[in-house]
Amino acid sequence: MDFITYLQERLLRELPEVVKAYPGDLDAEDLSGMETAVRQMVHELGNAVLQAWLEAQDEPYPADTQPCACGEVANYVRKRRG
Repeated sequence: MDFITYLQERLLRELPEVVKAYPGDLDAEDLSGMETAVRQMVHELGNAVLQAWLEAQDEPYPADTQPCACGEVANYVRKRRG
C-alpha cells in the first residue's frame, strides 16, 4: 500500500467520527457554499500533507562528517541508492 492510499483510507475511516463529534450545528446554508468550503479545505489539507511528507524525508544535506565505529571520522562523499 502506498502512502496516499494509506492516508486516504485512514482519513475516510476517521471522518464519520470527526463529523459526529462536532459540537455545533451541522446545517449548511446552501450546498454550493458547502462545496466551495470543502474544496478549499481539501486544498489546504493537501498542502499540509505535502509539507509533512517532505519534512519526513531524509535530511536534504547530509553532515560533512560522521563518526566511525573505529574511532576515526568518515567524510561524506555521496549518497548511494538503496
